[in-house]
Amino acid sequence: MASLFTPPYFDVGNGLTPSDGALLYFNIVGSEVDKDTYTTAAATTPHANPVVADSKGVFPQIFLSGNYDWVLQNKNLVQQNTGSISE
Repeated sequence: MASLFTPPYFDVGNGLTPSDGALLYFNIVGSEVDKDTYTTAAATTPHANPVVADSKGVFPQIFLSGNYDWVLQNKNLVQQNTGSISE
């Protein structure tokens, strides 16, 4: 079973949150190799990588299994934030 990823507050400048089309990439820790995230806790259906924010800058539910590095880019592919997360 996977755990729900609760994104940290993404400050992308001036206290703004990600805009529509923001991209959230998930990788194997310490590498640029993609690592699957999932649409449900059952961890049977992976998200596309990157996960894309909707028209309001909101990401769908993301479930994790294990350890990840993540990278947030805006829709223009400019890196906004990075971090690591454990299930």
